[in-house]
Order: sequence, then C-alpha cells, then structure tokens
Amino acid sequence: MRTTTSVKNLSLTNIVELVDFRSFFNSSNPTSNKGRPLLYQNWQLLAAIFIQNKYQISSDKELERQLNENTVFTKFCGLFRNIPSHDTISRFKQKLSMKKLKNIFYRLDRSLSDLGVFDNDHFCLDPTDVPTNSNPRRRTDKEAGFGHTSLDETFYGYWAMIATGSFSEIPRETVFTSGDTHQVDQALRIIPMLDKFHRRSDCAIIMDGIFDTKEVYRTCEENGFRPIIKFNKRKSKKKRLWELKRSNWRFDFDLPDRKVWELLYGLRIAAERVNSKLKELMNVRNVKVRGISNVSKHVLFACISLQIIALVTYRNLTKIKKWKQIMLKMV
Repeated sequence: MRTTTSVKNLSLTNIVELVDFRSFFNSSNPTSNKGRPLLYQNWQLLAAIFIQNKYQISSDKELERQLNENTVFTKFCGLFRNIPSHDTISRFKQKLSMKKLKNIFYRLDRSLSDLGVFDNDHFCLDPTDVPTNSNPRRRTDKEAGFGHTSLDETFYGYWAMIATGSFSEIPRETVFTSGDTHQVDQALRIIPMLDKFHRRSDCAIIMDGIFDTKEVYRTCEENGFRPIIKFNKRKSKKKRLWELKRSNWRFDFDLPDRKVWELLYGLRIAAERVNSKLKELMNVRNVKVRGISNVSKHVLFACISLQIIALVTYRNLTKIKKWKQIMLKMV
C-alpha cells in the first residue's frame, strides 16, 4: 500500500488489538470426527499461518520450532500449553476448503470496503507465476504446466491472476490456472468476477499489452468497465495507441482522451507492486506443495495476510484521525 506502513514494521500487538481471528470461523471450539474437542482451534492455526507468511518462515517444521521458542508468537496465536506440530499445521492447510478460504478473503475485502479503502480504486490485472514443488523434467505435478514469463524464460507451475486496487494496492480477486493457460484466457475469466464489487461508473481495468485483443476489450465493455490496455504492435508499424487511425477498432470502445489514458495506465504499477510483495514478503516464493488446489490455497493465504495487514493499518489511521479530532476540540 502506498499510504501505509510497510509489512515488516507492523507489530503483532497492533494486529491483536484490531483484528480478531476468531471471527473468521463460526465455531471457536471445533470437535474431531469422534466428538472429542480438538487441541487447537481453527483460528489459532490460521494465526500461525499468518505468522509464517509475515515472517517468511520457509516450512511448517520451521514454524513449529519458532512457535516453541518464541513466546510472542505463541501468545499471538493463543497457544499456552500445547504447540501444534508441523503435521497438524499441514493437515489444516489441506482440510480447509477453498470455499471457506475464499469466504475469509471476501469478508476481509468487505471490511476494507466499509472503511472506504477502495472508494477511488480502478482495477489492475497482472498474472504472477507460481512454480510448483516438483521436478519439471519428470512432470511429477500432473496439474501443472509450462508457462512463459518472457520470450526466453519459462517456468513449470501455475498462474495466479490477481486483480489489484490501483490506489489501495490490495488484492480484490484471484483466479488460478495451470502454467500453460494463456493469459488472455485468465483475464476473460476474472473480468466478469469483478462486477460484484461496488464501484464507480467510470471504473477502469488496466492491463499490459498482452491483453490487447478485441475479445478482452469487448468483455470489459460488457461488464461495465473502461478498458485501459497498452497497445501491442504485433508487426504493426505503429508503436503507440495514439498513432493509430481513429477508424481502428480500439476507438470503438469507451476510451478517455490521451492525457487521462496515460494517467490511468500509469496506475498499473500497483499490480506489479502487489505481486512483488506476495513473492518477496508474503512467502509465495516458498511453495512446498503440489496440485492446483494446494498451490491456490498457498497464494490465497498470502493474499489474506496482506489484507489483514492492510486492515490493521487503516484501522490505526482511523483511530489516529479520531484522536486528532478530539484533541482539536479540546484545544
């Protein structure tokens, strides 16, 4: 986020005061299949995964070790006697359904929306590559595929297409596909999903040149968005959008004038920043699982961690504003 504190500097004390992990689950005292109370509640394990992402702990074994050694971590997770093993944490990640994880993601999104965080946002689309934990030569992950991050660089894994707020720099929606899925197909899937968010009538979707196709333009228009897409010359002699003749099909859509277009396109950097945060600061580079379901959860846990940090930061800002108003009245 541009206007808030960094991921590293936000303390766990601030997070405990302003976010209740218990609220993400209907039952705070789950039971096992045999009816016996479980040693660890779901919210405690989710809090442990948040710590794993925030402090870039590479594995569940290392997370178990740090929970045993660091009393600040155990207090944050509400653990006092028993510490969950790495197997318990791993099983929780596997058993927690994608539907439940998405519900937590959308719930945090609504909380941020209620604070007015997304009021001035447009959407920025940019996929990020997520290599799978497998041998690409043997292709041990059957659901993964080979994708291209550039003409010369390939990877074996999955794409995470993330829709990001242009000013808030917070993930709003995600779509996961195998690495061999074309990025245009990912965009065509995620654009209709963005229509459910409350937004302005002039809301734009900002994308790179790879999405410069008539089908993407049309999908944006059909869903009420203004397409701001970099011109892809594809053997054309023209290098920029504004060098084309007005008879070109791109001008059949609701494009703003050049200055506004350039200002809007400059906001696309928000997507790159969020993808960089997820990889460098939220543990997305350390994928220890296989299969699209497990990899999707891994990335979604990281997005939720970023949302929680954003929520705490904005609630802190709200408290500071209220405090200043009270002080001004006293003066």
